[in-house]
Order: sequence, then C-alpha cells, then structure tokens
Amino acid sequence: MFSGCAGGAKFATGHLSQTLPKTTLVICLLLVALFWEPLLGFGARTRRDSTSRGRTAESIHKTRCHPYPLKILWLDNESSTALLDSRQKVALFLEKARDAGFNVVVPDVKNYMGFGFYRSSILPRASSVGGAPYPKDFDFLAAVVEEALARGLHVHAGINLFSEGGKGLLPSQRVGPIYEHPEWQTVLYDRWAQLSFSTGLTTRTLAVNSRGSSGISVYTPRTGEQLTSAVLLPRLPASVCVVTQGRVTSVLADDQVSTHGIAIPTDGYVVLAEDPLAGALLCAVPLSTTATLESVALRVPSADYPAGMLVYTNPARADVQKRNLAVIEEILKQYPVEGVVLDRGRFDNFKADFSDESLAEFAKSLERKSVKPEEIYDPADPLTGTPRREGPLFAQWLTWRARVIQNFMEQANATVRKYPNRCFGDYVGGWYESYWEVGANWAIPDFDPQRNFPTLPADYRRTAYAHLLDYLSPGLYYRKVLGPAGEKPTVESGLELVRRVTGGRVQLAPGIYPPIHATPEDVEAAVRLCIQRTGGVMVFSHTTLENKKLWDVVRRALDAVPQLLE
Repeated sequence: MFSGCAGGAKFATGHLSQTLPKTTLVICLLLVALFWEPLLGFGARTRRDSTSRGRTAESIHKTRCHPYPLKILWLDNESSTALLDSRQKVALFLEKARDAGFNVVVPDVKNYMGFGFYRSSILPRASSVGGAPYPKDFDFLAAVVEEALARGLHVHAGINLFSEGGKGLLPSQRVGPIYEHPEWQTVLYDRWAQLSFSTGLTTRTLAVNSRGSSGISVYTPRTGEQLTSAVLLPRLPASVCVVTQGRVTSVLADDQVSTHGIAIPTDGYVVLAEDPLAGALLCAVPLSTTATLESVALRVPSADYPAGMLVYTNPARADVQKRNLAVIEEILKQYPVEGVVLDRGRFDNFKADFSDESLAEFAKSLERKSVKPEEIYDPADPLTGTPRREGPLFAQWLTWRARVIQNFMEQANATVRKYPNRCFGDYVGGWYESYWEVGANWAIPDFDPQRNFPTLPADYRRTAYAHLLDYLSPGLYYRKVLGPAGEKPTVESGLELVRRVTGGRVQLAPGIYPPIHATPEDVEAAVRLCIQRTGGVMVFSHTTLENKKLWDVVRRALDAVPQLLE
C-alpha cells in the first residue's frame, strides 16, 4: 500500500480507477515504476559519471547493467586451475552454476600471480599453475563467455590488480611478471631483528618469539624459560644456536635437537634455523663466536619481505596503473563480457609503499622537498615489544594512499564507461573499520569515516570511491552467521556495517566463503541472509562448492528474495 500521491488517495489493487482521475493515475503509475526498485532496497544501480558524488534525480533511472538479485559465482583460477582448463570442464561447471541459480560468473582472467587466461598482448600466459601444466592454446575467457551465453549466464571478467607474482623458497614459487620488472614492486617499511656474528654472517628476521617459515626465528626470555615441544614440533628446526651473554654457547644440528624442550638463557636467546640453508649457516658458526642481536628499521622490496605469499606492486606508480588500465580495456575491447570486477585494488598493507617514488610524491602533495619514513611512523620493535608509534605525518599519509586508490578507480571507471552497458564492480574486504591499512576507502562520499571511526583522518572521506561502481562485493568471511559483532564479527553484523558505509547507493553482492562455516546449514543461512538484506551475494568459489559438495545447499539458499528494509 502507498499513500501520499494525488492528495493523499490510497492505492489498492482493483480500486485505482475508482479513486483517481485517469491523468493522475497514469502519473502515479509512472512514478511507481520509476521508484519501485530503489524502494526495494539497494537494487537499482544508476550509471553515473566519474564526477558524480551520489544518487541524483538524473541518475535514478536507467536500466541496470546486471541482473537483480545479483547472484555471483567466482571461478577461481588460482587454487585449482585444473578444474577449468578445458572447454568441457568449463561447460560442466557453468551447467552446475546455472542449475544452482547463479546468474553471473566471474572468471579469474588475470590471477594474483599476474598471468593472463585470455589472448593478451599485455599479460604473459602461465605454462603451469601450482606445478600442473596449463594448456598452451586454451582461451579460458572465450570458453567461459561462449558457454555462459548458451546458458543465459552473465560474465564479468575478474582482474587482480596490484599483485604480479609469488614468493617463496622454491623457484616454482618465485614466478610472475614482477621478476622481469622488479621496479614495480611495492616497498615495505618495518623493524627487523638483526643477528650479526663476528665471523661476518648477518641475517634478519621478523619472526621473534614465533616460528617463521624460512630463514631464522629468534626466541628471547620474553616468551618464557624454555622452548617447549609444542614450539619445536611437528616442524623440527634445521639447526639451533644458543647465545648467552653475547657469545655462542651451543650449536645443534637437527638430529641433536631435543624435542623435550630447549632452555632459553635469561641473559641470551635461542636462534632456530627454519630451512636447510639457514641450518647449514648456523652450524658453521664456531662456539664462543661473538653475536649481536639488535632491531633495525629497513625498507624492503615485496619479494624479499618474508610475510605473505604474493609480490605486490606499487599502486602509486604510473606505469603499474597504466598496465592495469590497458588490461581492462583489452578485455572489454576483445570479449563480449558484460562487465569487469576488480580484485586487490589496494596496497599490500599499511607498511607500503615506502619506495623513493612514493615518498617523493607524498612530499610533493605536502609541498615539501622530502619526507623521511620515521615522520610517518616508527615501526613496532619485535625485540622489546614496543608498538608502532605514529609520526606527525601519519594521518596525511593515510589520506594520500587512499587518494592513490581513488584516482585509479576514477581512471578505471572512465575506461569501463567507454563501453556501453558494461558493469564496473569491485571486490574488497568487508572489514571497513581496518581497511584503511590497505588504503582503499570503499565508502560513499556521504559517509563520514571519522564520525564512525574517530582514528581516521578528517579528510579521509574525500577519498571515497563507491559512487563510481555498479556494484561492490565486500567479503564477509566470518564463521558465525547471525548476531551482533561481540568479540568477533558475524555475517549479519558485517552486513549492517557494509550497508551503513555504502548507504544504499550502490548494489551489494557480499562475499561468502563456504569453508569458513561450521555446517552446510550455516552456508545456506549466510547466502540467504546476504540476498535478503542486500539483493545480492557472491560465493567464492566454484572449487569450494565442488570440494565440499555444497551445490544443493547453495541452490536452496539462492531461492531467497530481497526484503524491504528501513
């Protein structure tokens, strides 16, 4: 029922012609047709140009570029590429997707290693993925588009932006375009524990009082009196070095390490070698050698930074931005996809980017000649436990980084809008309260971050970019489905936060990751809740549905309909 139109006349099916003049009736019906979808909640996405700051009378409107409700299945080209490495396999999964009730598929066409899965003049093709060979002449995107079209499914190409390779100890892990263009790498600023021996050997680690995956780990008396078997097992260190009062007092090979525990000197520390190379180096250190352990603040390229599995690029570099914009255009020009959705449109973490180029650009924005890293922040000290100390330029730094991402999104939006009726989507983490760490402000311009999260800078709201999008897919990867946030967020509390940050001005397709949920019933509830509250959902990914045998579970959930929300 509606009231308020034509002098307060009430509408009821079957009585319209009796209560209103024909001219007034026609006007009211047109108004209802125009505004009905927006009233249903977040459903009507309006195309707007790159300067629009919100929903306007002119933009409320035109036909949406995607189906509604928006039910997306992400086709992962990273964890299990072999499931989609032929047309027959693609057809099989698209058949399952259609039968389950999805209406959009997002194939990974530039994966997080920087490889292309379409015919590209820009991106290299992967000869193997995860150690398995990949068909040389298979055009994955073409197969998806053709098979999806035959089944009435929409295709939005998934593009990983600011990661271009992998890292690790093995040569098979250190692959990607980044190794041919090391200048693209983001540079991270952190404080390390540096161990130096009088023999000339020097090594560094971030793993203090915790096990690292490679190199060395250092355990100090702050962690307790001894390393227990729980720390040493099941992955025995390659060797162990004990330092007391600044001198090496014990060196043990892996077969000499006691699984019952190792005492930590109150006036020293224990060094664990986490890989064979580090083990051999430690074993070569003579007893009584002088050792010095200190913390040092360093800027390190992404490929040499021990945390994480990916090598990230610097989003502030013009050549990195230009390359990704060219990839977007190449796909839209060559393939009849209905849109693109971006992933990893962000910095690696809050420790990036501290390259000379970024510091120079930041200084320029402040009308200064230069900026020192310590003016932004002093990294946490792993040896003393001293937390990060924010410098006088920390707030300006957060805003500058977010403006870098906003600027790229404006350029990407302009690129997509050159091709009529193509969707522009973005996949982000749904934890907005801490997403400043990666420099992506996926709010609408009307949302005031500082009012809701006082630690954010006052001008951070000027870096918002959600108004540029046709839809936003915020990942809500929380184990519990219903209830308020409490100690840990839930899918429901995550939805409330996302809706508050975006204000109903952009279509949402919240991301659900089935393996994180305890039961199939929880998966069904999470998918259903997303559709009911936002009119959309994105399930990541086809591999999780296949491996967990959840197709029928999702089929039931996708029958949900959006609810009218206040």
